Amino acid sequence: MELCPDFTAFCTAYHLIYVRYSQVRLRCQDATQLVVDGALADLARNWQAALSSPCLPAVAWETLTGRVGARVRKPDFLRLLLSEQQADAVILRHRLGLELRDVAQVMGVPQPVIIGQLRWARSAVQHAAIAR
Repeated sequence: MELCPDFTAFCTAYHLIYVRYSQVRLRCQDATQLVVDGALADLARNWQAALSSPCLPAVAWETLTGRVGARVRKPDFLRLLLSEQQADAVILRHRLGLELRDVAQVMGVPQPVIIGQLRWARSAVQHAAIAR
């Protein structure tokens, strides 16, 4: 199957971030590679629909996180405390060290939403720590 240049460019831009995120969530290199490869294969099969969506990165992120979530056996602390979007924003910003604009771009969410999600997450984690 011949890949179109825009799909190849997308993969070049996002692959490493997808791998790093998946490693944090799955803690298994073999599973990480399978999940990322599978998510990108799904995206390739639906590339034209993804391109015509309101936000291509959001479609791709949902594809990746859906596959990651299906492989996770038990939720981590963040997911017990936060929404999926908040937990993902925390991982991308604080575990992977991405800039706010990059977190927003990867997730396909406006930057002000990411800022709000991170503020809420910080407050929730602080309250959980106090309650312990």
